[in-house]
Amino acid sequence: MTALTGRVALVTGGNGGIGLGMAKGMAAAGADIVIWGRNETKNADAVATIEAIGRRAAAFVVDAGDEQQIVETLAASIEAMGHVDVAIANAGTSRGGVAITDVTLDAWRLVHRLNLDGVFLLFREAARHMIDRGEGGSLIAVSSTASIHGPAGNHSYASSKT
Repeated sequence: MTALTGRVALVTGGNGGIGLGMAKGMAAAGADIVIWGRNETKNADAVATIEAIGRRAAAFVVDAGDEQQIVETLAASIEAMGHVDVAIANAGTSRGGVAITDVTLDAWRLVHRLNLDGVFLLFREAARHMIDRGEGGSLIAVSSTASIHGPAGNHSYASSKT
């Protein structure tokens, strides 16, 4: 038995990069994994990777910045796995390379919709589930060093990851 045996971890943006690394680490510690990502092929590859570790895995194509999709996909995730104990808000987007004087409000909002609103929405819905279960859980937000360094031309991303 390992530290996370019997637990289910959900990772947004869990089909690649940091998110997949966290999913693999949690699986190695015994957790079953739910992957949320936009790319069906990468989701399937991530599921195969987790299953090769010996854990159950499920994946869903979801826009992690859309309230209705979050509500519906969390319900589907719970149905598939029985419950969720850990929600990791890792998904993020950037529209860098633009001087702040040229950033449109629509571009600003697009980044914040996923990187900020999506975190809130996932945490709200996951917390409701965890409270209803009466067993608690963990909500983990992935930030970025961009929030400290304030990279030139990436204002929206840096502010959303603070």
